[in-house]
Amino acid sequence: MLLKSLLKVLGQTGVDILSPIPNYLLHEAQSSLSLLEVCNFNLLPEKGWEVDFDGVKALEDNQIVTIVLINPGNPCGNVFTCEHMKKITSPI
Repeated sequence: MLLKSLLKVLGQTGVDILSPIPNYLLHEAQSSLSLLEVCNFNLLPEKGWEVDFDGVKALEDNQIVTIVLINPGNPCGNVFTCEHMKKITSPI
């Protein structure tokens, strides 16, 4: 229910949400019911399922309003380090 409410607040025509692959399918399903367009980026299994920053950077021209991150991760079970979380929340 929280996700649905957040998407409703953020959702408006012409804006995007970043969502990881692999992801918890409920996020993508809920996003598709909103006006948001889902832009996917990869998580890198060879790096402990960290965010692929090159993939995120390639999407920077889009009208991104938020990024979906689950920590600990689902479905991978990864846990982002504090260092990685700082990098995620820093400007690209």
